[in-house]
Amino acid sequence: MRRIIIALFFISSTWLLKSQEVKITIIDSLSNEPIPYASVCFIDTKTGTYTNENGTFSTDRSNHSILVSHLGYRPRTFMQPTKDATIKLQPEPYFLSEITVTPGKRKTEEIGYIKYKSNFFIPGLSGDELAVYFPNRHNTDKSIQEIKIRFNTSSLIKKSLEIDFLSVFKVNIYSKIESSSEPDSSLLVKDMVFTSKIIKPVTRIDVSKYNLKLPANGAFISIEWVGIESETTKEIITNYKNRTEPFISTTFENTNTLVYERNKFSDNKWTLIDKINKFNTLLKEDNYYTPRISLTIY
Repeated sequence: MRRIIIALFFISSTWLLKSQEVKITIIDSLSNEPIPYASVCFIDTKTGTYTNENGTFSTDRSNHSILVSHLGYRPRTFMQPTKDATIKLQPEPYFLSEITVTPGKRKTEEIGYIKYKSNFFIPGLSGDELAVYFPNRHNTDKSIQEIKIRFNTSSLIKKSLEIDFLSVFKVNIYSKIESSSEPDSSLLVKDMVFTSKIIKPVTRIDVSKYNLKLPANGAFISIEWVGIESETTKEIITNYKNRTEPFISTTFENTNTLVYERNKFSDNKWTLIDKINKFNTLLKEDNYYTPRISLTIY
């Protein structure tokens, strides 16, 4: 009998050890500062999460390969540790673009799709990303001053989805691959992270301080859904099963542009939105949908 009890104790202890959550903190290898909102991909299961504002995430998975990436750092793959651990990411060197000073008042121009008719809105799950292409009609680099995004802010929709929490999202800017139509590398050197507190029907994001260029062959602007934020612990919750804010307003009018989507955890591959997309088929629309986003350039 004693042997049975000891055996059961050993089995239950082993199970508890395996099921125990492990906290992993991602930090900068030079400054030892935490890296908030880094994407964390569990490679074997094609699922993922993000670090919170303190650079920490929790997992109860064992013997899994983990890929951690963040803008401005070299991605790192490692096996999940069996106890709480700190993982360092090495910063990528970068060079600031040359700043051109133009005397007098700058002449600005708005380009994009914000003035098109609204037909639909797109919410997202953690890791989802939606990108729209902006061609450069000037065939020379232009500076980006502001990003304007149309969001649906209907309280009725939020109530029906039982949304009473903060959502966290990123705005990204990508160059375009020269030989194809897909998004390429990020034009940012630092993440632009926001919560649903900033969302208005027309949300304006001043990016003039980043000295961003709209390349001669254009660029993509994307919205990336990070997760929801716990009111009490401020932890990022990424396993929420329903779609969340921001609700990006879209148009089915013919914009003659490119729209791509992906999930950073499931396969991380960009997929072109086209006329046979499920939303278009459902609503019997002839054109693919375009997020209502515009840029102010000079």
